[in-house]
Amino acid sequence: MTIESEIRGTVEVAPMASRTRVLAALRRRPVDSTPIVNPTSNVTLELMQLAGVAFPQAHRDPGAMAQLAAAGHTELGFDTAMPVFSIVQEASALGCNIDWGRADEWPTVTEPIWTTADDIVIPGSFMAHPDIRCVLEAIRSLRHQFGDDVAIFGKAMGPWTLCYSTFGLEPFLIMTIDDPSGTERCLARLKEATVTASAPASIWARANATVTSFRRRRGYRRRPCHR
Repeated sequence: MTIESEIRGTVEVAPMASRTRVLAALRRRPVDSTPIVNPTSNVTLELMQLAGVAFPQAHRDPGAMAQLAAAGHTELGFDTAMPVFSIVQEASALGCNIDWGRADEWPTVTEPIWTTADDIVIPGSFMAHPDIRCVLEAIRSLRHQFGDDVAIFGKAMGPWTLCYSTFGLEPFLIMTIDDPSGTERCLARLKEATVTASAPASIWARANATVTSFRRRRGYRRRPCHR
């Protein structure tokens, strides 16, 4: 049985707009066809050329971010538009220095800023940071452009990814073995940035869904949460 037949069943469904199709599929309701969805990034160098905008500008300028995200629908035919192309927007707002890369190079955190859970501080200005506001403004711009025709996805980094950025990949992975309780405290404290700030803000900005991945320490199982 295909995914489409499982969702669609034997019910005859009238033609749907992209947004309606995606939301129906997320709710496991009948759809007219399988929605084409990418909750991460579908951007390539060729798509940047078609859209007329490229990295790194599209990471930090809301108009450029929305323009490139829209091309996923207008040029590639996806039922969604998703304007977050990297994993460092929240890291920047937390205080990390970012190398924003080039058109053919992803942004990266240049160095860790914390070593223990006690170092973690969520700035009071977190949501007002330009790299957070950029995403929210891009989402609002996409909703203004597409209305109810296209599903707009937001994306928020979970605490595990934020730990990679703020503690460094290797030190954090070593911590998961040498200091499990410290690891749990880091995840609990950084979850605040995701659960109480980034993810709700995307919904407030009128994203139709926010995709967030949380991971459990044992087995590192991913648990996508859709809202």
